[in-house]
Amino acid sequence: MNTDHSINTISAPSPIIPRIKVFGNSPSPEEIRDNYIAKNLPFILTGDACLSTNSIPWKVFDEWLVCSENGQVSQLDVEHIIRHYGEDVVPVADCSKQEYGTHPKTEMKFTEFLSRMGGGDCCLYLKDYHFVRMHEDVKLYETPAYFTSDWLNEYCVDKGKDDYRFVYLGSTGSWTPFHADVLHSFSWSANVVGKKRWILYPPGKEELMKDQLGNLPFDVTIEPYTLPTHPSYPHRVEVTQSSREIIFVPSGWHHQVHNLETTLSVNHNWFNGCNAEKCWNYLKYNLQLVEKEISEFKDSMTDWESHCQVLLRAHMGFHLKDFIEILIHIANKRLGMNRPQVFDLVALRDMFRQIANVNISRRTTIETLVKEINKTLQYYI
Repeated sequence: MNTDHSINTISAPSPIIPRIKVFGNSPSPEEIRDNYIAKNLPFILTGDACLSTNSIPWKVFDEWLVCSENGQVSQLDVEHIIRHYGEDVVPVADCSKQEYGTHPKTEMKFTEFLSRMGGGDCCLYLKDYHFVRMHEDVKLYETPAYFTSDWLNEYCVDKGKDDYRFVYLGSTGSWTPFHADVLHSFSWSANVVGKKRWILYPPGKEELMKDQLGNLPFDVTIEPYTLPTHPSYPHRVEVTQSSREIIFVPSGWHHQVHNLETTLSVNHNWFNGCNAEKCWNYLKYNLQLVEKEISEFKDSMTDWESHCQVLLRAHMGFHLKDFIEILIHIANKRLGMNRPQVFDLVALRDMFRQIANVNISRRTTIETLVKEINKTLQYYI
């Protein structure tokens, strides 16, 4: 595995995020999984091979970018984007404003966003654009082999639900405030063109940054968080992601991201057998917060537990039953494969054992699946 640690940090004193050169079939998906993803450690993939399929560059490079004669990217092909996708209604954040701890969002046609990007008094950032779902017949890119074990988006696609596969586009100065990803999921983010500055903190270190009311900071590029005397500073990690590089952000790593130049990126949130337990525990933790918040109504409210689940879904996008349905769906698919994915089946079995004590209606289904998984695994481990 070829790693380069030479230019990864800007000023942060904490461990350097490795850059891993991809060439041909090296490193293997199993190497990346075992050495980084399963250990919940960040990394950057570099080299043209990481943004190609079978040595063929992603289609987005030909269709969305204008290149000079020597093959160097010069700018977005705005005319092509407007001609084919200009009527798409896209979500856009205003990075010059703050509302409820984030940037306020609105919707506009892609054409309007492109005409206003980088100009005027506001700083607009196209975020969470469901391009793949809106244009299923257009294959602008392929999920890298390292991240194809994606239970969340596999379930969403199979069930026709909103997925977590996005396109982002922003000019210099657009940014995303300090946060952790949905469900404390993994994310991978590929810069098609442009450059980003990432500021990350390992799980739990965000607690050092909360105010007296328990609120996290909106912006960690200002004092006191940039001062070496701040207790969170030794854990701060900064890295610059260049064009045609992919960064992996592990579960529960809070982060803030700034576009250092006009940047087009592909971003997926996801979970699989490596972090399903982390996502499940985070969901349960938030359920406990909901239950505590409305505990005074427990005796007077009919079906109080169901109300808690509804509130949890409103806050997190999922409740416990939603998560369990994802696991059941993936387990049934894996058991139906001619060549079972042993890693997934072991992880699913372990998850089902963990949730066995939860008061759910699918207990019989889960018990049956565990038996089927054990029966299948006896031939492989």
